[in-house]
Amino acid sequence: MKEPFKGNATQIKSIIEQMKKDLPEILNERQPITNEFNRLENLPLGPKPFREYKPIKDLKISELNSSEVVLAIENVFNKENPTLKWRDNSNDTLEDKIAIAYSLMNWAGYYPDDFDKIKKGKDRFRASNNDMQHAVMAAKTTFLISNDYPFRMKTIASYKYAGSPTVVCSPQSFLEEYYNFRDLSNK
Repeated sequence: MKEPFKGNATQIKSIIEQMKKDLPEILNERQPITNEFNRLENLPLGPKPFREYKPIKDLKISELNSSEVVLAIENVFNKENPTLKWRDNSNDTLEDKIAIAYSLMNWAGYYPDDFDKIKKGKDRFRASNNDMQHAVMAAKTTFLISNDYPFRMKTIASYKYAGSPTVVCSPQSFLEEYYNFRDLSNK
């Protein structure tokens, strides 16, 4: 490990002055970052333009198996900028993987929540975030039971991506799933 600089105040002041002089030259020499995502720069913010981005739109994610959805979206990022490792910014925990997967699917249009829908007294962004947190918190339980079909589909895909063994089911299928799970665990 590199030792911290242990100079006196005069030396530190001299180094800072030199850095100030060098800064304009450094700024002029920097290279612009170019990749396919630069084309999105002038588009409005939000999930709809992202869903219309050709590589994302071409995925046809609603036709993919739930175990393939997040990997397909992730591959778009990797192809567009192979040096950028967006997952390096997470702790790679089960919870982080689920949150990232759930958010990516919402943005890419896999059973998406409608963030743009404005209803009196309803905050769809907050509701969607609460759903994602629900999925994250239930990731280490045996079951997650919900009537919300789009939520279940995103949660199933998130769990497959992250490796959570939690059974996601509707209340109607809970007894069937429970007995299947119990029979497997007693063998």
